[in-house]
Amino acid sequence: MDYTSYLNFVTHEWQPEWERDEHRPHVGRIKLSQLTKFCGFEVPFSRISLDIEQIGPATVHLHLKTWFGSGVLLQHIVPEGPLSHRVIHLLYTEPTFRQLPANLLVMAEATMLERDIAVWNNKKFLRNPILLREDRLISRYRRWYQQFYSSNSPTLQNLRERTLEW
Repeated sequence: MDYTSYLNFVTHEWQPEWERDEHRPHVGRIKLSQLTKFCGFEVPFSRISLDIEQIGPATVHLHLKTWFGSGVLLQHIVPEGPLSHRVIHLLYTEPTFRQLPANLLVMAEATMLERDIAVWNNKKFLRNPILLREDRLISRYRRWYQQFYSSNSPTLQNLRERTLEW
């Protein structure tokens, strides 16, 4: 988003921190604080604090704290075939967490996932991408994520050569 534009009435601010778990190398941890502003003023009830645990490439636990209460959003990615996955979201909240904010939270997660898919479908691997200082977490995350690939990991080219069902 171009934050210099006068047309941006709504902004989304977030502060991420990422690190790998020292005791479990297959786990990455993210701390994320976010809020929404309208015309420079914080939107009431929009502040969310997340402690995220990515367990391998296919399971994410988002422990969230909001004005509405606390909860855990679980995301599981289940491979169903070449280039085909099922994504499952489960939200567990405190009994006092109301239905409307829970629905909005799941809708926001689904929207972010759809945006991610658009990026994933158009991404290209670059061994040494040009990254800004602000992108340092991306570089650390990429190094951590390499452990889930092997020389036997399929590529789109391998799939295209083996079958027409891609």
